[in-house]
Amino acid sequence: MRTKIREYVWLSLAIFCIAAAIHQTFKLGFSESYVFFIFAVMAFLIYYIRRTLRLAKKD
Repeated sequence: MRTKIREYVWLSLAIFCIAAAIHQTFKLGFSESYVFFIFAVMAFLIYYIRRTLRLAKKD
């Protein structure tokens, strides 16, 4: 159960970073907001890796 919670934390962090990145892009431009996009991609990758490993362990 804890693993699922951690997965959802990574997913929610990724969604929050995407929202912040879009907001900052409109407000300040891409040169000031690209870090949020990088964080979002990293959070999605960690979510995907954790989910894949959890599902592989079940088999």
